[in-house]
Amino acid sequence: MKETVHPKKWSRSTWIRVIVVIVVAVFLVNILLLWGVYIYGPISHPGAYQYEIEVTGLVGFSGGNVTAIDVPLPVRDSGAMIFPEEKIINRTFGIWTSDVVYPAGGPMVRFSTREINLSDIRAVLYQKEEGPMDRSRALTEGLSPRIPDTTKPYTREIYNGSSQDGPVSEVAVGPGLQPRGEGPSNLSFDLKFYAGGGVVASQERDWYRLSVEEDLPGGVTGIIPVRVQVEQQVNSRWVSYSPEKVNLTRI
Repeated sequence: MKETVHPKKWSRSTWIRVIVVIVVAVFLVNILLLWGVYIYGPISHPGAYQYEIEVTGLVGFSGGNVTAIDVPLPVRDSGAMIFPEEKIINRTFGIWTSDVVYPAGGPMVRFSTREINLSDIRAVLYQKEEGPMDRSRALTEGLSPRIPDTTKPYTREIYNGSSQDGPVSEVAVGPGLQPRGEGPSNLSFDLKFYAGGGVVASQERDWYRLSVEEDLPGGVTGIIPVRVQVEQQVNSRWVSYSPEKVNLTRI
Protein backbone atom coordinates (compact mmCIF):
# COMPACT_ATOMS: atom_id res chain seq x y z
CA MET A 1 0.00 0.00 0.00
CA LYS A 2 1.37 3.36 -1.06
CA GLU A 3 2.06 5.73 1.80
CA THR A 4 0.31 9.10 1.62
CA VAL A 5 2.72 12.05 1.71
CA HIS A 6 1.40 15.08 3.58
CA PRO A 7 2.78 18.52 2.72
CA LYS A 8 5.09 19.94 5.32
CA LYS A 9 3.46 22.55 7.48
CA TRP A 10 5.17 25.92 7.91
CA SER A 11 6.16 26.95 11.36
CA ARG A 12 4.80 30.13 12.95
CA SER A 13 8.10 31.99 12.41
CA THR A 14 8.03 31.07 8.72
CA TRP A 15 4.51 32.48 8.35
CA ILE A 16 5.60 35.69 10.06
CA ARG A 17 8.52 36.06 7.65
CA VAL A 18 6.25 35.44 4.66
CA ILE A 19 3.75 38.06 5.85
CA VAL A 20 6.53 40.58 6.44
CA VAL A 21 7.91 39.99 2.95
CA ILE A 22 4.44 40.45 1.40
CA VAL A 23 3.82 43.67 3.33
CA VAL A 24 7.21 45.09 2.34
CA ALA A 25 6.65 44.10 -1.30
CA VAL A 26 3.24 45.80 -1.38
CA PHE A 27 4.76 48.92 0.20
CA LEU A 28 7.58 49.04 -2.34
CA VAL A 29 5.19 48.54 -5.26
CA ASN A 30 3.07 51.46 -4.02
CA ILE A 31 6.16 53.66 -3.68
CA LEU A 32 7.27 52.78 -7.21
CA LEU A 33 3.80 53.50 -8.60
CA LEU A 34 3.64 56.87 -6.85
CA TRP A 35 7.15 57.72 -8.04
CA GLY A 36 6.21 56.76 -11.60
CA VAL A 37 3.07 58.91 -11.48
CA TYR A 38 5.09 61.85 -10.13
CA ILE A 39 7.81 61.55 -12.77
CA TYR A 40 5.71 60.55 -15.76
CA GLY A 41 2.16 61.41 -14.77
CA PRO A 42 0.15 64.54 -15.57
CA ILE A 43 0.88 66.39 -12.32
CA SER A 44 0.95 70.17 -12.70
CA HIS A 45 0.96 73.08 -10.30
CA PRO A 46 1.85 76.72 -10.84
CA GLY A 47 5.09 78.48 -10.08
CA ALA A 48 5.36 81.59 -7.98
CA TYR A 49 6.90 85.00 -7.48
CA GLN A 50 8.55 85.76 -4.16
CA TYR A 51 10.38 88.93 -3.21
CA GLU A 52 12.46 88.88 -0.03
CA ILE A 53 13.51 92.32 1.20
CA GLU A 54 16.03 93.02 3.96
CA VAL A 55 17.56 96.38 4.78
CA THR A 56 19.82 96.05 7.82
CA GLY A 57 21.94 98.51 9.73
CA LEU A 58 19.07 100.92 10.28
CA VAL A 59 19.15 100.11 13.99
CA GLY A 60 22.36 102.17 14.10
CA PHE A 61 20.52 105.33 13.01
CA SER A 62 17.91 107.74 14.30
CA GLY A 63 15.25 109.02 11.92
CA GLY A 64 13.76 112.43 11.22
CA ASN A 65 10.14 113.50 10.91
CA VAL A 66 9.64 110.92 8.15
CA THR A 67 12.29 108.39 7.14
CA ALA A 68 11.91 106.72 3.72
CA ILE A 69 13.80 103.88 2.06
CA ASP A 70 13.00 102.92 -1.57
CA VAL A 71 13.93 99.56 -3.11
CA PRO A 72 13.42 98.16 -6.64
CA LEU A 73 10.10 96.58 -7.54
CA PRO A 74 9.85 93.42 -9.69
CA VAL A 75 8.00 93.99 -12.97
CA ARG A 76 7.21 92.04 -16.13
CA ASP A 77 9.07 92.66 -19.37
CA SER A 78 6.20 94.92 -20.41
CA GLY A 79 6.75 97.06 -17.32
CA ALA A 80 3.55 95.83 -15.65
CA MET A 81 3.74 95.25 -11.91
CA ILE A 82 3.83 91.61 -10.78
CA PHE A 83 2.50 92.22 -7.29
CA PRO A 84 -0.86 94.04 -7.19
CA GLU A 85 -0.81 97.40 -5.42
CA GLU A 86 -3.17 96.09 -2.75
CA LYS A 87 -0.49 93.59 -1.73
CA ILE A 88 1.97 96.43 -1.14
CA ILE A 89 0.18 99.63 -0.15
CA ASN A 90 -0.37 100.27 3.59
CA ARG A 91 1.19 97.02 4.73
CA THR A 92 3.02 97.15 8.06
CA PHE A 93 6.42 95.56 8.66
CA GLY A 94 7.43 96.43 12.20
CA ILE A 95 7.64 100.23 12.38
CA TRP A 96 7.66 100.53 8.58
CA THR A 97 4.69 101.03 6.25
CA SER A 98 5.01 100.08 2.58
CA ASP A 99 3.78 102.00 -0.45
CA VAL A 100 4.34 102.17 -4.22
CA VAL A 101 6.08 105.24 -5.62
CA TYR A 102 6.69 106.15 -9.25
CA PRO A 103 9.99 107.96 -9.75
CA ALA A 104 11.45 108.40 -13.23
CA GLY A 105 12.12 104.97 -14.73
CA GLY A 106 9.40 102.90 -13.12
CA PRO A 107 7.72 101.91 -9.84
CA MET A 108 9.53 101.20 -6.58
CA VAL A 109 8.56 99.99 -3.09
CA ARG A 110 8.84 102.66 -0.40
CA PHE A 111 9.13 101.89 3.30
CA SER A 112 8.49 104.88 5.55
CA THR A 113 8.19 105.58 9.27
CA ARG A 114 7.78 108.48 11.66
CA GLU A 115 9.62 106.68 14.45
CA ILE A 116 12.83 108.28 15.71
CA ASN A 117 14.45 105.00 16.84
CA LEU A 118 14.74 102.98 13.66
CA SER A 119 14.68 99.23 13.18
CA ASP A 120 15.74 97.06 10.26
CA ILE A 121 13.33 96.29 7.41
CA ARG A 122 12.29 92.71 6.70
CA ALA A 123 9.44 92.04 4.28
CA VAL A 124 8.27 89.28 1.92
CA LEU A 125 5.91 89.66 -1.05
CA TYR A 126 4.39 86.52 -2.59
CA GLN A 127 2.22 85.90 -5.64
CA LYS A 128 1.27 82.71 -7.49
CA GLU A 129 2.08 82.58 -11.17
CA GLU A 130 -0.96 82.59 -13.44
CA GLY A 131 -1.66 81.71 -17.05
CA PRO A 132 -0.45 78.87 -19.30
CA MET A 133 2.84 77.26 -18.38
CA ASP A 134 5.48 75.42 -20.42
CA ARG A 135 8.23 73.15 -19.15
CA SER A 136 10.92 75.58 -20.30
CA ARG A 137 10.42 79.02 -18.84
CA ALA A 138 12.11 82.15 -20.12
CA LEU A 139 13.06 84.95 -17.74
CA THR A 140 10.69 87.78 -18.60
CA GLU A 141 10.92 89.74 -15.35
CA GLY A 142 13.29 92.38 -14.05
CA LEU A 143 13.73 94.93 -11.29
CA SER A 144 12.37 98.44 -11.78
CA PRO A 145 13.71 101.00 -12.37
CA ARG A 146 16.35 99.99 -14.88
CA ILE A 147 19.18 102.50 -15.27
CA PRO A 148 22.09 102.48 -17.73
CA ASP A 149 25.09 101.89 -15.46
CA THR A 150 26.54 102.02 -11.96
CA THR A 151 29.50 104.12 -10.91
CA LYS A 152 29.53 103.26 -7.19
CA PRO A 153 31.14 99.88 -6.36
CA TYR A 154 29.05 98.96 -3.32
CA THR A 155 28.33 95.35 -4.31
CA ARG A 156 29.15 93.07 -1.38
CA GLU A 157 29.49 89.80 -3.29
CA ILE A 158 29.41 88.65 -6.90
CA TYR A 159 27.61 85.29 -7.03
CA ASN A 160 29.11 82.51 -9.12
CA GLY A 161 31.20 84.88 -11.17
CA SER A 162 28.10 86.79 -12.32
CA SER A 163 28.95 89.32 -15.00
CA GLN A 164 29.51 92.86 -13.75
CA ASP A 165 27.90 94.13 -16.96
CA GLY A 166 24.42 92.93 -16.01
CA PRO A 167 21.26 94.92 -15.24
CA VAL A 168 21.49 97.89 -12.87
CA SER A 169 18.69 99.28 -10.74
CA GLU A 170 18.64 101.72 -7.83
CA VAL A 171 17.74 102.21 -4.19
CA ALA A 172 16.96 105.52 -2.50
CA VAL A 173 17.77 106.58 1.05
CA GLY A 174 15.94 109.64 2.33
CA PRO A 175 17.72 112.43 4.23
CA GLY A 176 17.64 112.82 7.98
CA LEU A 177 19.42 109.64 9.09
CA GLN A 178 21.66 110.32 12.08
CA PRO A 179 24.11 107.71 13.43
CA ARG A 180 23.35 106.75 17.02
CA GLY A 181 26.85 105.68 18.04
CA GLU A 182 30.32 106.94 17.34
CA GLY A 183 30.96 107.11 13.62
CA PRO A 184 28.62 106.25 10.74
CA SER A 185 27.10 102.79 10.27
CA ASN A 186 26.70 100.86 7.05
CA LEU A 187 23.36 100.08 5.44
CA SER A 188 23.05 96.64 3.84
CA PHE A 189 20.51 95.85 1.13
CA ASP A 190 19.71 92.16 0.62
CA LEU A 191 17.02 91.81 -2.02
CA LYS A 192 16.11 88.46 -3.60
CA PHE A 193 13.37 88.03 -6.20
CA TYR A 194 12.42 84.49 -7.28
CA ALA A 195 10.41 83.77 -10.43
CA GLY A 196 9.20 80.49 -11.92
CA GLY A 197 9.32 77.02 -10.48
CA GLY A 198 6.29 74.79 -10.30
CA VAL A 199 5.64 71.53 -12.17
CA VAL A 200 4.24 70.87 -15.65
CA ALA A 201 3.37 67.29 -16.64
CA SER A 202 5.39 66.14 -13.61
CA GLN A 203 8.50 67.94 -14.84
CA GLU A 204 10.06 70.77 -12.84
CA ARG A 205 10.08 74.15 -14.53
CA ASP A 206 12.89 76.67 -14.76
CA TRP A 207 13.48 78.82 -11.69
CA TYR A 208 15.30 82.18 -11.61
CA ARG A 209 16.67 84.52 -8.96
CA LEU A 210 17.47 88.23 -9.19
CA SER A 211 19.62 89.48 -6.32
CA VAL A 212 20.87 92.80 -5.00
CA GLU A 213 23.65 92.56 -2.39
CA GLU A 214 24.90 96.05 -1.53
CA ASP A 215 26.63 97.68 1.46
CA LEU A 216 26.29 101.45 1.52
CA PRO A 217 28.75 103.45 3.64
CA GLY A 218 27.23 105.54 6.41
CA GLY A 219 26.16 108.97 5.30
CA VAL A 220 25.30 107.94 1.74
CA THR A 221 21.80 109.15 0.90
CA GLY A 222 19.80 109.96 -2.20
CA ILE A 223 19.54 107.70 -5.28
CA ILE A 224 22.20 104.98 -5.39
CA PRO A 225 22.77 102.61 -8.36
CA VAL A 226 22.84 98.91 -7.40
CA ARG A 227 23.82 95.85 -9.39
CA VAL A 228 21.22 93.17 -10.19
CA GLN A 229 22.71 89.67 -10.33
CA VAL A 230 20.73 87.18 -12.41
CA GLU A 231 20.89 83.44 -11.78
CA GLN A 232 19.11 80.27 -12.85
CA GLN A 233 18.71 77.10 -10.82
CA VAL A 234 20.35 74.15 -12.58
CA ASN A 235 20.60 70.74 -10.89
CA SER A 236 19.66 72.29 -7.52
CA ARG A 237 22.42 74.91 -7.84
CA TRP A 238 22.21 78.60 -8.63
CA VAL A 239 24.40 79.44 -11.60
CA SER A 240 25.04 82.73 -13.36
CA TYR A 241 22.52 83.50 -16.08
CA SER A 242 24.13 85.32 -18.98
CA PRO A 243 22.85 88.91 -19.31
CA GLU A 244 22.78 88.44 -23.09
CA LYS A 245 19.99 85.89 -22.57
CA VAL A 246 18.01 88.04 -20.15
CA ASN A 247 14.90 89.70 -21.50
CA LEU A 248 15.69 93.04 -19.86
CA THR A 249 12.90 95.11 -18.39
CA ARG A 250 11.55 97.61 -20.89
CA ILE A 251 9.93 100.58 -19.16
